[in-house]
Amino acid sequence: MEEFYHTYRDSLPRVPEEVELSHIFIKPRFGTAERTSARVHMQSLLDSIKAGVDFAELAKRHSEDPGSAPQGGNLGLVRRGQFVKEFESAVFGLNEGQVSGIVETELGLHIIQLLERRGDAVRARHILLRIQRTESGDSTTVTLLDSLRTAALAGSDFGVLAKKFSEDKETNMIGGMLGTLDLEQIDKSWYATVTSLKPGEISKPDKLPVGNSYGYHIVLLRKRTSAHTMTVDQDYHKIEALALNYKRTKDYQTWLDEIRNKIYWKIYP
Repeated sequence: MEEFYHTYRDSLPRVPEEVELSHIFIKPRFGTAERTSARVHMQSLLDSIKAGVDFAELAKRHSEDPGSAPQGGNLGLVRRGQFVKEFESAVFGLNEGQVSGIVETELGLHIIQLLERRGDAVRARHILLRIQRTESGDSTTVTLLDSLRTAALAGSDFGVLAKKFSEDKETNMIGGMLGTLDLEQIDKSWYATVTSLKPGEISKPDKLPVGNSYGYHIVLLRKRTSAHTMTVDQDYHKIEALALNYKRTKDYQTWLDEIRNKIYWKIYP
């Protein structure tokens, strides 16, 4: 690795400004009245389906999934692991042609019909009604995150708080760690939040769009590294990866040169 570095140091790319981040993310809860209203509406649609009304026509008229509603709710052929947890459990528990009850996910309420099963993939259609989030739900979430921020600044372990409270399923079990990121590649929706922080500081609760929904999060800036030329002491693992890739490419080319002298093609008319 060091030999590679000293040979190619003048042509190695500069390291951009990087930040090491953790966060705690929480979604506002649905309002009770809004959930009840959506369930009443969805139950009426389910009753209509049971009475023989065409599923596809109801989906076109009532579903709030813009991607599937014009196709009568058809989601196409989808493999296991692509749906949200509650939806996947429901759809893979159905028999072909069967219609589910009302299924609640983070997206809202669904009625699902399994059209076809192919091994580990299913073709299904659904009707989605979104449950409106309320200002009180947002306010409660912001207040909770404010209290977690205060606790962390007072000495509580941010990682422990993330494991207990964060709803980001990809990071909560590792203490909210987002890893080291190129500052310029951070999503614009929270770029300003990160750039204003100093190492050790925690942002105030900030709204974060997530797909068709949203939530709020607080961000801990663990470390900031200025843009710089690569050095062995500071960027060992980056140089190691470049050296390994160089060696792989070189050895692959050597192998290709060898087999070109051993393998022939005979083309028949």
